[in-house]
Amino acid sequence: MLASTARGKSFTSEQDEAICRAYLSITEDPILSNSQRRSQFWSWVLAYKIKTNDNQISEASMKSRWQIIQKSCNKFRGCLRSIEALHQSGVTHQNIYDMAKQTYFDDTGKYFSGMDGCWAILENSIKWQDINTTENKSKNHAEPVIPNTCESPEPETTPLSGGSGSVSSPRKRPSGKKLAKRNKAKSKVEEVHNARHMDLLETLNKNMVDNQARKMELEERMVVSLERQTSCEEKKIERKDLEMEERIMGMNMEAIQDPETKAYYIHRRASILAKWSSQSSTNFFSEY
Repeated sequence: MLASTARGKSFTSEQDEAICRAYLSITEDPILSNSQRRSQFWSWVLAYKIKTNDNQISEASMKSRWQIIQKSCNKFRGCLRSIEALHQSGVTHQNIYDMAKQTYFDDTGKYFSGMDGCWAILENSIKWQDINTTENKSKNHAEPVIPNTCESPEPETTPLSGGSGSVSSPRKRPSGKKLAKRNKAKSKVEEVHNARHMDLLETLNKNMVDNQARKMELEERMVVSLERQTSCEEKKIERKDLEMEERIMGMNMEAIQDPETKAYYIHRRASILAKWSSQSSTNFFSEY
């Protein structure tokens, strides 16, 4: 009879992998993973799991399952490192991975194949490696240790990819809480600066529009003033012309001895009479 795998009957490979992804998504958040208490941690993991997966699972079940996954992956990690430490010549990465799985079976009596997906998710996570390093030094494995990003050690080597035989690149360490807060504060300062800059530009544009409007109003007033001044000048000229015409019409022609002068004023009288007659006709018809 074959030995059982590391995965329990009530959990599928997809559920195990979902738990691993949920756990890492919470622990790799630079603010959440540093500010929450241990009692709140699994609530965050459960909330993320329910949000991203249709299979709702209790906090206690997820917590218990994660402990099994972590214990199995810790054990396999040790087996893998022990095989790598032999430095055997002519051995491929896939050979090392297969020998580590055989060593795991020899030590535990269980197959590691059911955890291949979980190992592929966890092996390159700096957060999980930090947890692994810390918990190997602790005697109590009942509670996961929530690492502090600022104090977490760097991974020693790049682990082998589970089952693929290729070396995977490690993930970049997420930024710490202080850096995240500084970046957020810097972003807010930039937003305030940009807002003030926009307000200043808006004020300048408004002042320019107001100045242009005042300038146009002043020009209109000047035009009106010039028109009035011109009208006054024209009235003065008309008044002088009328006075001169009245003097000519009131002159005594018999008293003028010079024939040419007399002929000139007679001609002027005729022109004035024609003008007055024309103006009278225009005024008459304009009234009717």
